[in-house]
Amino acid sequence: MTTIDISVLRGRLNAVFDDVQTDAFCLDHFPAVYDKFGHGMRRDEKLTLLLDHCRRAPEELVRLSALLPTPTFTSPRPYHNLPYGDYTSFVGREGERAWLRDCLSPTDRAWQIALTGIGGVGKSALALSIAHEYRERYSVLPVEERFEAIIWISAKEEVLTVQGRELADLPDLILRTLEDVYAVIARTLEREDITRARPEDQARLVERALKHQRTLLIMDNLESVKDERIKPFLQRLPAPTKAIITSREWLDVADIRALTGLTWEESDLLIVQETDERRVRLEPAQRQRIFELTSGLPLPIRLAIGRMAGGESYESTERWLGDATGELPEYCIQGQMTLVRERDPNAWNIVLACALFDRAAGASRKALGCIADLSEVDRDHALTHLQRVFLINKTETDRFWVLPIVQRYVSVQFKDEESVSHLPDRWLEWLTKFAQSNNADFELVSYDSKAVAIEYPNLLQGVFWCRERHLAHSLLGLVDITWNYAYQVGLWTDAREILDAATMAIEILDNKQRLGWVENQSARLDRLQGRVDLALERLAKAEQIARNHGDDYQLIRALLTRSRILSRIGRVDEAEQLAREVIRRGEDIGVRYFKVSACDELSSIEAARGCFDRAEDWLSQAELWANEGDLFWILADIYYRRGVNMFLQGNDAGAERNLLESQRLNVAWGGRRQVAYAQRRLAQVYTRTGDVQKAIQLARQACDYFDRLGMNSSQREMEALLRQLENTG
Repeated sequence: MTTIDISVLRGRLNAVFDDVQTDAFCLDHFPAVYDKFGHGMRRDEKLTLLLDHCRRAPEELVRLSALLPTPTFTSPRPYHNLPYGDYTSFVGREGERAWLRDCLSPTDRAWQIALTGIGGVGKSALALSIAHEYRERYSVLPVEERFEAIIWISAKEEVLTVQGRELADLPDLILRTLEDVYAVIARTLEREDITRARPEDQARLVERALKHQRTLLIMDNLESVKDERIKPFLQRLPAPTKAIITSREWLDVADIRALTGLTWEESDLLIVQETDERRVRLEPAQRQRIFELTSGLPLPIRLAIGRMAGGESYESTERWLGDATGELPEYCIQGQMTLVRERDPNAWNIVLACALFDRAAGASRKALGCIADLSEVDRDHALTHLQRVFLINKTETDRFWVLPIVQRYVSVQFKDEESVSHLPDRWLEWLTKFAQSNNADFELVSYDSKAVAIEYPNLLQGVFWCRERHLAHSLLGLVDITWNYAYQVGLWTDAREILDAATMAIEILDNKQRLGWVENQSARLDRLQGRVDLALERLAKAEQIARNHGDDYQLIRALLTRSRILSRIGRVDEAEQLAREVIRRGEDIGVRYFKVSACDELSSIEAARGCFDRAEDWLSQAELWANEGDLFWILADIYYRRGVNMFLQGNDAGAERNLLESQRLNVAWGGRRQVAYAQRRLAQVYTRTGDVQKAIQLARQACDYFDRLGMNSSQREMEALLRQLENTG
């Protein structure tokens, strides 16, 4: 036997083993084996002798195999044709890598595994990384988990590099047809029988070759393949073959993972690795900005750092990342955008509408359907299509958002295409109707606070959109509810910007009366941030404008704010007089909110005088009016005031109970300023009762709130209390 050509004999013996396994060692089928493999080989008597032995009994086959010396293979184990990645070491995606290992386990029954997502998200890199892991760990893996062959087949024709678009591979190595798949499998497995076979025989030979060993087949960029025979081929892969498929479109397979951008932690790790490797220096703020502009997409991150390594400045690279046109958005999304426009014009309008909304807040189905003017059926069909090509994303609360790169790409469409120019107008119209349905000045009535909280970022985006385009009327239709929400929850930087935008619109429209509203609201912010003199100056202007135009509402608002300021600076009698005037005027115009707020202020004044019974009377009156007007959310302020009054009387248990209730209601509402007030008083309660740890915890939380809100005097007060408590502890 040792005189036999070992390489030829081994190949034929493998083929016999393969067919014997297929026929489950059924001795009766061995003549068929002879017919199948003996044809054309009768001139080689030694091979004929081997086949004759194989025909006689499986035991003889085993014995013959044992007699053969183990040949030395020139091919590595496992067989593979893997390209090398364009990275030093793979960063992140630990969750996805663990999921892939589970899917590739021999115990997992699914054989098709899909990695899907937008261009540049790292599908190919992840698939290549896990393939190299199995190649490198071949010798240490349990036998049943090894892949004897790992085959990479790619339909990607172009890649985006620092130099621009380049060919991904030689044209004759790019997957286009099923025959290309067969050719790559044949080359990788060194199976010349497949290469030389007639086309009609290749499918059978490929199936037999894949059965021969545990094979991992990776089909990269499947969405680019037009040959309709490829998908049936993948669906009929023989066991124990596994396939990883990457695609920019959703695939209907059992095991699928849609990739999104890397987390901030993963992105920062990637940025640091790339900058160290390429000797690029970036500040932490610059790394954060790159993450924001790329949404954690690995390809843009690597390209950005590559451009800087090539000599570009950070500023130039940042402009490139933020560009709405050019090679980056074209490579990542243009193909999918074109596909959407061709397949479903409704989906095109939906993605344009969605790009107008704030990404963090997203858009509801109802809003998108309204703006795109679609029926529920057409809207939902379009949304499904967009999710399948990853141009739109859905949250757990059924809201939809798009990546920044999609937003930037879409912004150009509104400028260049007349057919979609109406969508921003319909978006602003929807926002304005939402604002009106929740009342423009929602201090006056109860409203859906959760709905306003959800839509606030979109309302704010609408305000800034109008400011940039000088759409004064539309802007003023949005500022009331947007400013009031920002003020109530302590988003005071936003509140200042909203007032600046409103001032611009008012100047365009020459609306002197509306200027009184700006002065009034600016004074409220100044009061809370300790700018008392400036607040009083603004209030004087607001009162004069209100009297000139007979605007009772703005006049009462100014008087109430002035009362609060005077009370805090010790001019208590003047403050009381103004608060009583607010109650009278509030009664005249039928606004309970002002009456309730004035009662709260009078309670504070009486408590400062030590008249706690009268202070409680004012709170009881405030509570009655609040309930009559269904102003349940103002009850949080009443609980707070009652808790403070009890604290001043030494009733710590009553103070704790009311302050905790105030904190609970304000947390639910989102009023950060009111939460901080309650925490400050609770810290004082626990200090007096000796619960130092609780006092320290609440004082720290209140201090953090005051710092974020820019309430410097309150912050300093809490810092002093903290030092005292920590020294005590």
